[in-house]
Amino acid sequence: MRNMILILLLALFSLMDATTLIVAQDGSGDYTDIQSAINVSADGDTVLVHPGTYYENVTYDGHNITLASLELTTGDSQYIHTTIIDGNHQNSCVRIIGAYGGATLRGFTLIHGSGSPYYNGTTTGGGGVFAYSTGDVQLINCQIKYNAATHGGGAFFYYSGGVFLSGTSIHDNQGSPGGLFFNDQIDPIEFDAENYCCVYNNWGASPDIYCMNINECHVILDTFSVVQPQHYYANYGWWRTAYENHDPYSFDIQHGYLEPINHDLYVSPNGNDNNDGLSVATPLKNIAVALHRIESDSLNPKTVHLAEGTYNLWDGECYYMVVIKQYVNIIGSGMELTIIDANGYNCAASMLRESGDNLLKDFCVQGVSTQSNSAAINCYRSANTIFRNLIVRNNTTDSHAGHHFNHGENVLYQNVHFLGNVSTGWYGGMEFEGKDVTFDGCVFDGNIAGGYEEVARSALYCDYIQGDLILRNCIFRNNGSSGNSQDDRIVLLDLHPLYEEESRIIVENNLFYNNELENGIIFRVTNGEGEAHFAGNTFVNNSTPVAILSQYGGGEYYNNIVWDNHDYEYLFSISDAAPYNDVILDYNDIEDGLENVYHYNGSAYLLWGEHNLDIDPQFSSQFGYEYMLSADSPLIDQGQPEPWEELFPYDLIGNERIWDGDGDDIARLDIGCCEYQYMVAPEELSAVQEGQDVLLTWDHPVRSLHHWNVYRDSTWIDLSSPENGTEYYDRDAPTGDHTYYVTAQYGNIESTPSNTVPINVLSAEDGIPKPAFRQSNHPNPFNPETTISYSIPEKDTVEIDVYNVRGQKVASLLHETQEAGEHSVVWSGEDNIGKACSSGIYYYKITAGSRTTTRKMLLLK
Repeated sequence: MRNMILILLLALFSLMDATTLIVAQDGSGDYTDIQSAINVSADGDTVLVHPGTYYENVTYDGHNITLASLELTTGDSQYIHTTIIDGNHQNSCVRIIGAYGGATLRGFTLIHGSGSPYYNGTTTGGGGVFAYSTGDVQLINCQIKYNAATHGGGAFFYYSGGVFLSGTSIHDNQGSPGGLFFNDQIDPIEFDAENYCCVYNNWGASPDIYCMNINECHVILDTFSVVQPQHYYANYGWWRTAYENHDPYSFDIQHGYLEPINHDLYVSPNGNDNNDGLSVATPLKNIAVALHRIESDSLNPKTVHLAEGTYNLWDGECYYMVVIKQYVNIIGSGMELTIIDANGYNCAASMLRESGDNLLKDFCVQGVSTQSNSAAINCYRSANTIFRNLIVRNNTTDSHAGHHFNHGENVLYQNVHFLGNVSTGWYGGMEFEGKDVTFDGCVFDGNIAGGYEEVARSALYCDYIQGDLILRNCIFRNNGSSGNSQDDRIVLLDLHPLYEEESRIIVENNLFYNNELENGIIFRVTNGEGEAHFAGNTFVNNSTPVAILSQYGGGEYYNNIVWDNHDYEYLFSISDAAPYNDVILDYNDIEDGLENVYHYNGSAYLLWGEHNLDIDPQFSSQFGYEYMLSADSPLIDQGQPEPWEELFPYDLIGNERIWDGDGDDIARLDIGCCEYQYMVAPEELSAVQEGQDVLLTWDHPVRSLHHWNVYRDSTWIDLSSPENGTEYYDRDAPTGDHTYYVTAQYGNIESTPSNTVPINVLSAEDGIPKPAFRQSNHPNPFNPETTISYSIPEKDTVEIDVYNVRGQKVASLLHETQEAGEHSVVWSGEDNIGKACSSGIYYYKITAGSRTTTRKMLLLK
């Protein structure tokens, strides 16, 4: 109270010594609009505004003055709410520029500002207040709400002197951050310790406060979004090295606007933000609201569950950006089932420093359209994040259209699809900068970069990398540039020079096709003294006037196909910069061989192996995958006999990477991204009704696969693991006539169907007896032992014996009387004298009284 009286007295004394210009809409003052009064004011003057709503975008424009409502002279807080500056979504409500002698704003409500352009006009700052290149600024007894800007929806201070905030409430604004943005060496930043401010319920990245290059920010508030702030609500960053890793914050918070919820939350497009969000039956509506409310707990991570549907981040009044909170997972209902649509705004999802430790999966992000140096998913200085089963598509920006991760660490992208993202500037698909990143099974399709300062990176750019950069089982197709740049890349992988000796690039089992550049290189690697390993990649039908591949630094290239590309000068170009290690090429299929490999230093440092080929790969497009090897391909089993020990065990389509493709009983790598394998279908399917169940059994050649798919009446009903053997129970099958068939699943490829089997399922009332016994063995195939489980309906004498494929008894496992119920016995793969049996097919026979059944099992060693 004492401080408030002092402020009021100082204001009155200043009025006595300077001119006061009166603004009143009814004509009773000197002016009817605020800007006219400011334009004629002199330093030290006061522009005193009577109540009303002023639809203006006011600018101080070098005037060192006080702009105030009648709250200044009366102390009546009602004038704060009745004296309104409405920015009408045209610009900032108030702009303070060049007022180096100081500026004061007091006693207003500021609404509907949209920010002032800066940063080459592509970014806006300060929806409510924009203070740029000015002296000290005071905000006293103001309400700043319902404003928006790229940076600082409520207020933005950049290259300013000190900032003093007293009695000011900043809430329900939106931006990055939504509330307050202090940018670059503002000192001091003071929050009044008696006439408290409030900052809460703002929306965007770092919703309430963000400090950039700030030494100290002691936040004293009556109300903040939470009592104990995390970096989700108040974050910081730097671009001046003097502030690197410096956390400027200390807090003194009296009350929290939110009480964090330590529970998973559920969200649905049909939900309501007045719900508790604790169950599927009571979901919230906005993802951002759930993230605001959910607790970030390292000991008990939470999940925000997204129901099927489209989440429009703009609701007509507020833009609810998805801000990713540490230790909180975001899981949708499917890549094409849960859609997050940015509705043309500048960012859909964001993660700021000291976030991460989470899983993002099963949704799609789309619809970003901006020229504000942003991205659809924008992440900064965070770690331990998994992006899985995501689509990032149809976003358009001037910089990073799809995704930007700056200073990430230990990040996994698994089955993420970057589709049709277009940048008029640098990066189309995505850029990653940081440490230890893996791309596994991702797709980059139709991404375009326009070029900024003659640089364009269309699909993927990884720069300043330390640690491991792993790119495996990914597809790059139909990517390109708009032709405005002179230094184009589809993919550029770049280690950081400071960490090269401790870093490595691993590129394996990737497919590059139908990519086209006006100028530049399809695939470029810069690794200096770091390791570089390239195995099993296919480059086909790409077009560029420069080179398909380019290498700077040493590297090993094995088992790659470079074939049928167009318009290139060279297929493979090795940099003229002094290389640090040899470039080894062997067991590759390169069109026209060594003639298409160019080294600026001649043959020095290039080791051309004797096993390289120049032969038509004979591709096939079977099973929906382009550029697989056909059965007649000369590249089958022609790769390294002893491949790199860390080679990933599965190829681009999910099959085993080392396989005997030519049938000579020697499993060996093929050349290219797909290992040729015969996709044989199950055979001799049969169906028998047992009670209300249908038992399906089939035969299948000995080879690995993921699972079998079971179909009833042409509808998929289940999958069966190889561990369950070649049988499946359709439990409680519906009565009536049905047709069954089974397929085999090899990685991402499904075989043709088995034979179909009709069966009429009768109900229990029709007198079908319960089965004599049910049995199975697990695992199957097995090594060294398998458990045979079975049930008998009544007390009986049970015998279990094992036979080989010649019908010879190998082992007797059981001969005893047992009670009705479930039983099991273990076979350890030995015969009756304890000798280990060889690998192969065996049969176990179970006899219970007069009933007998026999099943097949496979011993593998």
